Amino acid sequence: MDPTRDNWKKVEKNLNSFFGTVSERYQSIRSLSYNYLPQYLKACFLYVGGFPEDTEINVSQLIKLWIAEQFVKARKDKRLEVVAEECLQELIDRSLILAGKQRANGRMRSCKIHDLLHQLCLSEAHTENVMDGNVLEAIDDQRRMILLSEFKLLKVLDVLSIDYDFSSVIPELVQLRYAAARIKEAVSLAKLINLQTIILKGLEWKEREQQVDIWGMSELTHLDIRSPLYISNPVEAENDNIGEQPLFLNNLQTLYLRNSRFVVEILRRTPNLKNLELLSYFALPDWPAILDFLSLVQDLETLHIQNMKCMIFYGDNFPPNLKQLK
Repeated sequence: MDPTRDNWKKVEKNLNSFFGTVSERYQSIRSLSYNYLPQYLKACFLYVGGFPEDTEINVSQLIKLWIAEQFVKARKDKRLEVVAEECLQELIDRSLILAGKQRANGRMRSCKIHDLLHQLCLSEAHTENVMDGNVLEAIDDQRRMILLSEFKLLKVLDVLSIDYDFSSVIPELVQLRYAAARIKEAVSLAKLINLQTIILKGLEWKEREQQVDIWGMSELTHLDIRSPLYISNPVEAENDNIGEQPLFLNNLQTLYLRNSRFVVEILRRTPNLKNLELLSYFALPDWPAILDFLSLVQDLETLHIQNMKCMIFYGDNFPPNLKQLK
């Protein structure tokens, strides 16, 4: 046989027709790995197909989405977040997900998925209808947003990257567990009793700030409300409910407070925080009270403080289990 390039191409073609291409064989092998997954891991894996190709996936966000979709079930003596991390690690151990960057404490910051496995996710998700219309990150046509009002059972609304006003949409999605969106006007969240994650950002800058009342939402675990929106004063909310118990968010683990004038009042009602970010461009006269509170938060692991005019920690008031301070 003449060892020319054309002849070798013929050999490759003949072998591919018999064995299949490298990508086809790779996908066939990974399909077997997928087929032997337990059902709860299948749903977690297929959900990753909703993220764009070739991107670093934020692990913290992915875990919140899995929990909101109820793919992760509680196990004895383990928080849902811990169970979700174990699910992700199992998918990595099975080579279905790729580990990405790590945090300073050794935990995963990001993960990735191979292009071919991304294709597998999309095809299998379409077959099994896992997405069920809930992965909206990829929607880029704003005119389609009016369709959201049709999804009354939507659990996840992850559209922060879309420049669109969702003020009229969010209150109607009463089954929401995860909401990340832009809004023009402050909205009533009173009906959304299942919300676990709230990330709200003003659609445009306004001098007049608008408060968002979250104090009746006992399931909240992650709260990030950005200017010109702000978290309402819990004392006022309690005064409006005279005779009822004080309002506490005992499940809240991650809290971002930006230029809030109610820092002490809010912190006193969020006793189980694990991650806290404080940003303030003005001096806080009640800084000693803030320090006293932080010294009592046993679970606080991460504390980020930006542009604070006063910040003095000493032995007696340093958070006991803090692992990261910025």
